Amino acid sequence: MTLSSDLPRWDIESIFPDFAAWDEELQSVVGEIQTLSAFRGTLTRDPEHCFQFLQAWQELSLRVHRLGIYTTMKVSTDTTDQEARRKQGESQSLSAAFQSELAFVEPELLTLPEEHARKWFEHHASLKVYQAFFEKLWAQQQSMRSTEIEALLGAVSEAFQGAKSIHPTLVNELDFGSIATPQGEVKLTHTSLQSLLAHPDRAVRKAAWEQYARKHLEVQQTLATAVSTGVRQNVFLARSRRFKSSLAAALYPNRIPEQVYHNFMQVFEQNQQIWHRCWQIRKKALNLPDFAEYDIKAPLTQSPPVVSYEQAVDFITEGMRPLGEAYVQTMRSGLLEDRWVDHALTPHRRQGAFSIGNSLTRPFIFMSFQPSLFGMSTLAHEVGHSMHRHLSNQIQPIVYEKYTLFAAEVASNFNQALTRAHLLNTVQDRDFRIAVLEEAFSNFHRYFLIMPVLSRFELTLHQQAEQGKTLGAAQMNRLMTELLSGVYGSEVQMDENLNGILWSQFSTHLYSNFYTWQYGTGIAAANALAARVLSGEAGAVDSYLEFLSLGGKLPPLEALKVAGVDMSTPAPIEAGFRTLEGLLDQLERLL
Repeated sequence: MTLSSDLPRWDIESIFPDFAAWDEELQSVVGEIQTLSAFRGTLTRDPEHCFQFLQAWQELSLRVHRLGIYTTMKVSTDTTDQEARRKQGESQSLSAAFQSELAFVEPELLTLPEEHARKWFEHHASLKVYQAFFEKLWAQQQSMRSTEIEALLGAVSEAFQGAKSIHPTLVNELDFGSIATPQGEVKLTHTSLQSLLAHPDRAVRKAAWEQYARKHLEVQQTLATAVSTGVRQNVFLARSRRFKSSLAAALYPNRIPEQVYHNFMQVFEQNQQIWHRCWQIRKKALNLPDFAEYDIKAPLTQSPPVVSYEQAVDFITEGMRPLGEAYVQTMRSGLLEDRWVDHALTPHRRQGAFSIGNSLTRPFIFMSFQPSLFGMSTLAHEVGHSMHRHLSNQIQPIVYEKYTLFAAEVASNFNQALTRAHLLNTVQDRDFRIAVLEEAFSNFHRYFLIMPVLSRFELTLHQQAEQGKTLGAAQMNRLMTELLSGVYGSEVQMDENLNGILWSQFSTHLYSNFYTWQYGTGIAAANALAARVLSGEAGAVDSYLEFLSLGGKLPPLEALKVAGVDMSTPAPIEAGFRTLEGLLDQLERLL
């Protein structure tokens, strides 16, 4: 069964039927926050009392999150919906109030001596479920401040959403005009950009790339101010918790040593020649006199496959069969029958794609589906997130259902890797195989080139801010051009402003505090785990499914060791670049 085109693509009404019901829940949650805040000073009284409070606290956090999920979904499908934007602001205020009012919880729990807590776990089975939560709390103890300071930090969280919300709001209001193509005028939008950059006509690609960049350049000062503000906020929060740097503050809660970050960046820098080879191959195949950034996604075949949404689901389903029938059927039902996805190409949609939800909702996917292998790949990526969330929510208690970003990007890239391998193993048509490899390069280009460059850019901005310096738009453009020049080499023509403004075209990534590099570790770990499964290695499937079901119970490095990969070493990153080289070899043989 498939969805008819006149039905909404996701069942948002299963969360709340309308904003009236949302308002009613909001008021109920406000009352519950006040009720729970009255427990201050009683949490270490006895284990049963502690357990009852922790359960209520976790359940309320889900309800707060659900209110935000609903407004995010509403705004994403129509960025001009003023009521939805107003309600989103209310949900952000509620989240800040929740953090502030209940900021006493963790500092108060830390007053309970560890030996007493361990006796509680031993003699009270109900509380034992929170043992891993306490272990994490003890590990983070050095960054925990007093109840008063924690309350203050919770209260400022809403105000600190400003820079993060200004950037996407501004770029979503930009009018990029239209692009003349042999098929007629095409409106240039965040959504249409990718298809225009993959157009066979070089003049179309060049016009789209330049027009998109120039429009961002028109507002570069405002965007640079927003990015700088977000960076300074990160520095403030890091210092508030007594960290030596913003990077240390970002990695510490998930117990990721800084060396893991530096391992990734070092391996990336040591393998940039692989990208130089990629540009040489593409330039030769396209028979171009020179090569520019707008040629990176130029099609290498004149007959790229058209892939409908339903066909994409079939490809993904077959690709994921090694994980078993239960995984496949749950995924397929969600994509075709249970209305997890909004993929319609409607006006005023936000850019990008995401998966969202918690155990009070279904896993939901937002994307603007393009009928191509690239659209299929994005769907495979997002449903990887959704299945991760689904299995985590099924197995783990509330306190552990939320996993880290470091682990999240593994599940999404794993689905892409398995689907891609299935297509390369089963389809012999030359043009189709070239198109599959182009999708693979697009994925690696984003995660093994763009994201590491953004991460180095982000690190530099934070280091400058920590020294009391702020970079303006022109300096940011210059820095981005310098960083890109390493992976572009002498093969790619560059312009300091048009190439340099790339940083402004990521309206959420630079506000997630050292998230971008985790895309790279994610694709590396995913391909390492996919290789285990595809080779038929004993226990590989079970260990991967166990990883998906762990949620946030273990630190991400430990959870990935359960899956079968050790991300504390450079080896998986090196293996990821060898995978990329192998894909290049295949492409060169086909061209």
